[in-house]
Amino acid sequence: MKILDEQQVKEWTDTRPDERSPFYGFESITEEAAKMLVAQKRTPIELPSIKELLPSIAEILATFKGERIDIQSLEVISAESAKFLGQGQYKELWLHGVTSLSGSAVEELANYRGMLCLDGLQSLPKSNISGLLGFRGDGLSLRGLEKLPSWDTRLLPSFSGWLDLSGLVDLSPGAAKDFSEHGGDLSFDGLKELSDSTAKELSHFGQNCSQDDDYPTLSLQSLSSLSDVAISHLSKVRANLSLHGIEALSENGARDLANHQGALEMELIEAGCHDEPTLGGDLGYCPIPQKGIDFLSKHNGPINGFEPKQWALENSLYVELYESREKVRAGVVKNDNEVDKGLLKMIDGADRDIAKTLFEDFSEKKWAAIIKKFQKIYQQIEGS
Repeated sequence: MKILDEQQVKEWTDTRPDERSPFYGFESITEEAAKMLVAQKRTPIELPSIKELLPSIAEILATFKGERIDIQSLEVISAESAKFLGQGQYKELWLHGVTSLSGSAVEELANYRGMLCLDGLQSLPKSNISGLLGFRGDGLSLRGLEKLPSWDTRLLPSFSGWLDLSGLVDLSPGAAKDFSEHGGDLSFDGLKELSDSTAKELSHFGQNCSQDDDYPTLSLQSLSSLSDVAISHLSKVRANLSLHGIEALSENGARDLANHQGALEMELIEAGCHDEPTLGGDLGYCPIPQKGIDFLSKHNGPINGFEPKQWALENSLYVELYESREKVRAGVVKNDNEVDKGLLKMIDGADRDIAKTLFEDFSEKKWAAIIKKFQKIYQQIEGS
């Protein structure tokens, strides 16, 4: 077994103090080395190959005052070692490699108050959940779970931090109802589909938030499509809503989303109009109609970090480009190769300064109206 000692740690701290710890291959660590790692407070403690963690080592690591302790390859942790780690004041504790936990070890880890990552767990027996009931940390990541156990999901710990279940590939309406009562951020980024009935249950998420509270976040980043009914339900959450994977949004869907309370994250304009295979032939479709963008300009919170009106102005440009490009493809509008290339570059790159230069250089009368409209949009964006 390769053991990390103080000599290797000293070499790293003396010669590469700003680099992340390079301690791959070390399956164990001495107490002296652990003390040296704790003493340096510049970077997270990363022990990617550790296979055993003695209580004496865990007790030393627990005194670390930095950002994170990351022990990736540890598959089993004793209750005594878990007790020490659970008392630490670092912000994050990553135990991705742990594949099983005793009930007593879970109870000890439940005392931790930071972000606890147990992504190596692929199942959760009731004994584990019983131990987690007292967890009150900043967050709990269980991304290794691909399906929920048969026990009642109401047994999950009730805390106000981030609950990450992005490994789940299916979510029933009953489970969604229970999760909608969670008081913190909620991530289901592994879901590829969401039924209307499940979306209806999730619509209650965040309803206990007051106007002055910071909204929690509901993240559904792997969904590529949602029915208008599901969109209508999700628009009722009082939470920040992340729908980064959505590829299209109907006019009706946009109208309902405009009433949503909280921040909205979605990249559907960019995802639809920047797709390389699409540009190689037919432009395909633009994933949101102009009227939908008009609805969203009145959204109750920021969209992708922008004020809704600014977001709408900028994305109106993509819709106009799409429609103009379709006319060029169909031969309705004739233009030279340079104009053609300019449009392709705009759709593919969408660089604001380049776009302004390109359109200022166009001189064909058939493009005059488009140029004027684009310049007006950019003037509004620059002035906002």
